[in-house]
Amino acid sequence: KGFTVPMDKWLQEPLQPLLCEKVLSREDFLGIETDRAYLKFLNRRLLKGDPSVAWGLWMLLSLALWEEAHLQERI
Repeated sequence: KGFTVPMDKWLQEPLQPLLCEKVLSREDFLGIETDRAYLKFLNRRLLKGDPSVAWGLWMLLSLALWEEAHLQERI
């Protein structure tokens, strides 16, 4: 069966500073403007214990780190 990944716990605790730096402070992803107020709203829900937003925030964090590693070096 495998195991579940505690993404919500990781994003609430050890990865919260990285999430704030790389996702919540972003103006855009791949040149597409973000709704920073909504991203902060999702983060507040996460911090209040709502695990349903964790995977979406994780995908944005992954995208931000990928963009930083692979696209910024070409600019």
